Amino acid sequence: MRRLRIVAVLVVVLGMLGLGGPAADAGPPGSIDVSVAVPMTCTGATPAAQTITVSATLPDRVRAGRAYTVTNLTTDVPNGGAVTIAIDEGTPTTFATGSGGSSTMQLVTGTHPGRAITLQVTGAGYLLPGSILSFPRPVLFPGVPISCTPATPATLGSIKVIGRGSSPGSRTTGVDVTLGLETRILDQPFVSNPARVTATVPAELHPGDTFTVPDLLVAVPGIPFTVDPLVVVDGADPQAVTAGSVHTVTAQPGETVELRLVSIAYNVSVVSSSPISSGHVASIPVVAS
Repeated sequence: MRRLRIVAVLVVVLGMLGLGGPAADAGPPGSIDVSVAVPMTCTGATPAAQTITVSATLPDRVRAGRAYTVTNLTTDVPNGGAVTIAIDEGTPTTFATGSGGSSTMQLVTGTHPGRAITLQVTGAGYLLPGSILSFPRPVLFPGVPISCTPATPATLGSIKVIGRGSSPGSRTTGVDVTLGLETRILDQPFVSNPARVTATVPAELHPGDTFTVPDLLVAVPGIPFTVDPLVVVDGADPQAVTAGSVHTVTAQPGETVELRLVSIAYNVSVVSSSPISSGHVASIPVVAS
């Protein structure tokens, strides 16, 4: 009887000291809805003081070195612009989300269990639209780029990093990303507008693996021209990504393969677009075979 009491006391003490933590983390991760309204000063805008809201659903904990998703990521930045978010642990270090839809993004944790990933809103950007007057002859009036910054970065939320898992949990992740674009006419800034990038990406890769992104799709609803996007991967060859391209991983364990939108051309040569702030679409961890 005395031995049972001793065992019971040890269990309670170990639990209080946190040594029972791994067992508590063994269950499936949950999620938390976060939102922050960020007062910003917007250079060139009237009024200069604007409040921009960013919301998302974050996992409450993630495995070190693994991929995870941020879902329901939205913002009300004006005119189809974009908000920039910084991350203090993991990859990428910054990414952007555009207004006009919600995003599901794959990110990658850092490699240090026990730390927390903090997501902070660090800025926003959009354009006041330009115009074209046709009398007595066509004249282009460029749009005005607006840059917004908070007095200090505003915390959107944080995610606990726990011990490494034995497997990624799923083989692929579907990403659906809304990005803010700066669209140019005759290489002059004209308007900001959203683009949507959808794809299914691996949840994990190994050095030398080959992979494809066969369902990659880039759409720009606000532009009535044929879209010719340039999507690239960093950490794999070849760099340019299409629905039919096959890529070989060159990144090493502990690094990532990064999928990003660089630019968009159209079948009207005087029009082009590029992401505001960041074209990040997905990060894929590279692990040892």
